[in-house]
Amino acid sequence: MLPEDRDAPERMAARSAQDDPWVMYIIVRSDRAVAPTAVYAAAARATVECASLYRDVEAWREAFAVWSARSFRKVTLRAKGSAWEAIATYDHGADAAGDEALVRVLPPRQRSTCDARIRNLQVYNPDRAALPPDVFTAPPPDAMRFAINPAAVMSVGKTAAQVSHAVLMCAWSSRTSPEALARWARGGHACAFVAGDAWEALRASDGAVVVRDAGLTEVTPGTETVAAVLG
Repeated sequence: MLPEDRDAPERMAARSAQDDPWVMYIIVRSDRAVAPTAVYAAAARATVECASLYRDVEAWREAFAVWSARSFRKVTLRAKGSAWEAIATYDHGADAAGDEALVRVLPPRQRSTCDARIRNLQVYNPDRAALPPDVFTAPPPDAMRFAINPAAVMSVGKTAAQVSHAVLMCAWSSRTSPEALARWARGGHACAFVAGDAWEALRASDGAVVVRDAGLTEVTPGTETVAAVLG
């Protein structure tokens, strides 16, 4: 299975049919009010770091393989205070906002194996109006560019999970050149978001990947949510 085929109809059906799914947990520091696109970019970079650190490590290799083949599911949770500090003791990938981590991403695991600390975390679902507004600027050179489908109405937490899905699809896609990936890594995995009116253009660009949601929450099955392209 090619990475870009993960959202084919049969793959979406397989994700929704799992009784005990494999999940990658995205944990956002909830006591920091930043623009939604800052959360999305942090989630994307933390997801890439998590995969880079643990995908080929013996302790997590099988988990990544099973999750990648069967599930590829991601769930966004929130933490602050002692709960946030506790998550720092887990294997994770992180991204920083200034000098502080904003998002931590845990290697995938079956939902039934989560310990009490993870089970007690609640879904990250802030009021979008309470966050600073997004500011769209010209993407830096060699950034991975993302577009969010303006017709897919999603919470901030749901969108962060979709962006994390898109970043791995794009990074692992056979349509993304190794040279572009190398430049992206040298540039610190820069991520940029285009405004909603650029959705169709980015979605149709050469090498773009498109996330199609399994419809477990918020949107109907098969909804196109996020597109990403590098190079």
